[in-house]
Amino acid sequence: MRRMRLARAVPPAALLFLILAAAAGAALAQAVETDYRALASANRRAGRVMQALYYVEAEAARAGWSPDLLRLAGDLWLEAGSETQALPYWQAAAAAQPDDRSLLRQVAQANIALARWPAAADALLKLLDAAPGDPWAHYQLGLMRAAYDPDAARAHLAAAAERGINSPAVSALQEALAADTGIYPGMRAGRALLAAGLWSHAELAFRQAAAEAAPYADALAYAALARLRQGKDAKRWAEQAALLGPNSALAQYAHGLYLRAAGDLEASREALARAAVLDPSSPVYYAELGSAYRLIGDLANAARWLGMAVSASDGDRAYQEALALFYAETGYSPPAASALLTDDPDVRAENAWKHHLIGESEAALAELDSVLEQDADNARALYYKAEIVLALRDDRMEAAALLRRAAAQESPFSAVAQRLLTRLLGE
Repeated sequence: MRRMRLARAVPPAALLFLILAAAAGAALAQAVETDYRALASANRRAGRVMQALYYVEAEAARAGWSPDLLRLAGDLWLEAGSETQALPYWQAAAAAQPDDRSLLRQVAQANIALARWPAAADALLKLLDAAPGDPWAHYQLGLMRAAYDPDAARAHLAAAAERGINSPAVSALQEALAADTGIYPGMRAGRALLAAGLWSHAELAFRQAAAEAAPYADALAYAALARLRQGKDAKRWAEQAALLGPNSALAQYAHGLYLRAAGDLEASREALARAAVLDPSSPVYYAELGSAYRLIGDLANAARWLGMAVSASDGDRAYQEALALFYAETGYSPPAASALLTDDPDVRAENAWKHHLIGESEAALAELDSVLEQDADNARALYYKAEIVLALRDDRMEAAALLRRAAAQESPFSAVAQRLLTRLLGE
C-alpha cells in the first residue's frame, strides 16, 4: 500500500524523469568504472606517470592483460626511469605478438642496455625470424658473438654492412676477427669494441677471454677498464688482474684507475707508477701518472709526467692539449708553459675564466664568444659563459640556453652544467 501511495503521489512526468536519471547515473558509474585507459592517458599527458600506471593496473585487474596494455605499462615504467621494471611487460607483450618487429626490437634494446646477453640474443633471433634482413639485428648479433663465435659474428656483420650499417666499429671488428694472430678472439674483439666506445660489448668480450684462458690478467684488466667506463663497480676484476699480473703494466694500470675511482689516491698513484715502470714506452701510463700526482697536489711531478707523455708520444696533440690544459687550470707555469697550445679552445676558455675570477668579466665574455666562434659546442666555454652571464646580468634565459648546449656534449662539464641547469629551473 505504501509503495502504491508513493507512486500515486509522484506525477507521471516526474516519475519518468527519476527513472531516466537513475539509468543515466548507473551508466555514468559504469563508464567511470571501466574508463581506466582514459584516466591513464590523461595522467600520462600531465606527467603523472605513477598515477597512469595505477590506472593501467586497475584496467588489467578488471579486464585482464592485453598485449597493448602490457606494452603501455612497459612504456610508462620506462618514462618513470626504470628500464628494468619495463622489460618484463615488453617481454610478455612480445610473447603474445611474435611478429611485432618494433616490440621485439624494444625488448632486444632493453636487454642489451641491461647487459642481459642471452635474453638479448634470443630477442634478436626472434626479430630475424620476423624480418630476416633486419640490419640492426645482424649488427647487434655480430657485436655479441664476436667474442666466442668469430665466424658467425663475421657473417652477421657482413649482412649488416650489406644493408647499410657501415660504422667504423663494423670494419674494425671484422678486421680484428679476420686476423690470425694466435690471440683469443675475445681479446681481439674486445680491443676493437673498446676503441669504438662500445664499453658493455667490450666487457662481454673480455670476460669471455678471461674465462677461456684463466688465469688471464690482461683480460681481467681490460674487463675492469670497460666496467669503469660504464660507471660499474670494477673492484673484483681490477684486484684479480693486479694479483695475477704483478708484471703486467696493463693490470697495474687498470688497478690504478679503479683505486682512483674508489678514492684511494695514494694507492692509485703507486699502481700507476708501477705501470709506467713496467712499460716505459707508453704515453698513456705517463699521462695517468701525471693526473695521479695532480690529484694528490704534487703539481711539479704532475707537470713532469705529463711532459714525459708528450715526449713518449712524439708530440701527439692529445697529450700536448692535456699538458697545456693542466697549466691553464692549475696556474702552475714553468717558463715554457705559456707557449703551449694557446690556440686550443679549452685552454682559451680556462684562461678566460681566470680573467672573470680577477674581475675582468667583460673581457672574459668577449674571449669566450671568440672561443665559441672557433668551437661552437665547447662545453667548457658554454658553461663558463653561463656562469658569467648569471653573475653579471642575472640573465637566466640566456644562461639556461648555454647550459642546455653544454649538458648535451660529451665532456666533464656536461654533468656540472646539467646540475646548474636543474637548480636554475627549479628556483
